[in-house]
Amino acid sequence: MNLDDYLAQPEEDRKIGSKLKLLQNFIDSHAKYYHDKPVGLSKEEILALLEKKLFTSDREATRRLAYNLHHFTSHRETFIRIIISKAIALGIDFYGNPDISLLPQEIVLFMTAFKETPRLKETSQVDDVALCEWRRLGMFLLSGPNTKTIQLRNSGLRIDAMLNSLDEILSPFAEPIHTGEGSGRRLDNLRRLLEIGADFGVLLFGQPCGWELNWAVRPSDETQR
Repeated sequence: MNLDDYLAQPEEDRKIGSKLKLLQNFIDSHAKYYHDKPVGLSKEEILALLEKKLFTSDREATRRLAYNLHHFTSHRETFIRIIISKAIALGIDFYGNPDISLLPQEIVLFMTAFKETPRLKETSQVDDVALCEWRRLGMFLLSGPNTKTIQLRNSGLRIDAMLNSLDEILSPFAEPIHTGEGSGRRLDNLRRLLEIGADFGVLLFGQPCGWELNWAVRPSDETQR
């Protein structure tokens, strides 16, 4: 028996790119359709919302984002997209905060243990290769026999938690018809967006390689002060 015949194989860049494009389209349309309300909060209030749970690791970047949201109203749609994208990137980061992860519990528990286990610098490359192989094995062992997709146990609770955290940040920028009793369609759309993000994270988890999801701020961009 050849185990490689059963384990996840590297997906084509085109397939991964198409999944990412779907997620991007959902983010773009959500920001454009639901979040075009003039801001009614101070920069400090926006910063407090951003830092309350999701964006706590890089205070300088979060401060810039709060400044941009408050001052550059013509680019607000762009900054809303950045908030949603960064939240999903945090949620599917294998090494990220388990309290805000969108990934299945089995993945979160193992990756947390791996991250917290002391390791030798000399064996870091071996550790990375072994981890990639474990991810392929985990993808196989946690997948359903018919669907061949990993079972997203408890992901509904994680998605709901992320949904609540994001909604607290985004709702002040939503049009009045999409808040309160009228928030149903907006929240359903945001939940679907997070589900797509979680599926994308699981797809990346099963790849025998590493991924880094991040953004670099261009110094020449005057809106990133």
